[in-house]
Formats: sequence, structure tokens, C-alpha cells
Amino acid sequence: FLIELPKTAAVPLAAPTMLTPAMPTAPTSGAFKLLSADAFGEGQDDDIDELRTRPTLLLAEDHPMLRDFLARSLADGYDVRPAVDGAEALALAQALRPDLIVSDVMMPNLDGLALTAALRADEALRATPIVLLTARADAADEVAGLDAGADAYLAKPFSLPVLRAHLDALVARHQTLRDRFRREVVIQPSEIVVTSDDAAFVEQVRGVVEDALADPRL
Repeated sequence: FLIELPKTAAVPLAAPTMLTPAMPTAPTSGAFKLLSADAFGEGQDDDIDELRTRPTLLLAEDHPMLRDFLARSLADGYDVRPAVDGAEALALAQALRPDLIVSDVMMPNLDGLALTAALRADEALRATPIVLLTARADAADEVAGLDAGADAYLAKPFSLPVLRAHLDALVARHQTLRDRFRREVVIQPSEIVVTSDDAAFVEQVRGVVEDALADPRL
């Protein structure tokens, strides 16, 4: 037998749909805040001013770990400038004019004793306080350091609070001497002014003396 299927109308194909990416909408008020350039630097001026008021400390230490430890430990009260040996420390001292110097004794190129002697020979740096740090704890080594011109000599291992006490005392004493020197008034001979009245009085006194010398009764 035969099966006859009914004819159906052709279904038209739908036109392809074009997909477009959704554009992001503008954020509502308060979703985020644009920061100005000044906002990023807020508080930095205070930090810079505080750093400028800190005494400058030149740290000469050839051991990297100890140098970094001391720099971090003293950074809260001092503007620490590190140097890897005595030669670099001397160059930095001449350029920076630090308020005080902390130096190891045993270093390459220029050791702490030679550095101290060079600083004491420099007219601009001879008054700078110097603290020497060393593993040489013998009395003879300490005497050698003090004879070279060091203000303090600390043997390793040393106490960090003791080092801080030495540094603070040296800075305070150096500042006191500096202030006292600034208050001193030196009168130069060129600053002494003789008035006409004084000159007349001097001439009168000289005339009296000369007349008296001519008196045979004297």
C-alpha cells in the first residue's frame, strides 16, 4: 500500500541575528572616586620635613648584613647614609658634611683608624663626632682608636641602646658647641671707632704729659 504525506508550507529561515557587545554603563555617583595628584602625595611633605631635621649619620661598614641592620635600626632618628668602606666614607663625608660618623675599624681600602685620622686632618670635618665599632676589644686597640681621634670606641658585639645613647649624646654636645660658637661676638680692630671728642681728649692728655716731662722737678 502507499502512504501519502500532506504537503506543508515551507517555513522561511529566520534572518541571522547580529550580536553586539554590551557597552559598559557609566558608574553611578559614589561608585568610585578619582584621586588627584595631590592626594597621592598627601603626608609626604611632612615626612620630607622630618627627614631634613634629622641629623645626618654616615655609616661606614663593609659587612652587608650588619650595615643594613644598623641602617634600619637607626633610621627612625637619623638620616643614615651608608658606605661600603673607608674610602667611600671619606668621599661621602667631604660631600655631605654629616653630623656624625659611625665606622667599622677593619675595612678594605681604608680602615677605620685611617679614616678617622683623615677626617681629623680635614679642616671642615675635624670637629665631626666619630664612633668606632670593632671586634678588637683589647685595651691597646681602644687606645689606638681614641688616639686617632675617635669620640667613642665600642667593641662588637655591642648593645644597640648603648650605641644610640652615645650617638644622641654626641649630637647634643656638638650642637651645643655649635650654638655657643654662633653666639660669640668677636670685635675686630677695624670695628672700633674713635670719635672726634675722644681724639681731642687724647691730644689734651698727651699735651699735659709732655708739659710735665719738661718740668725739671719730675
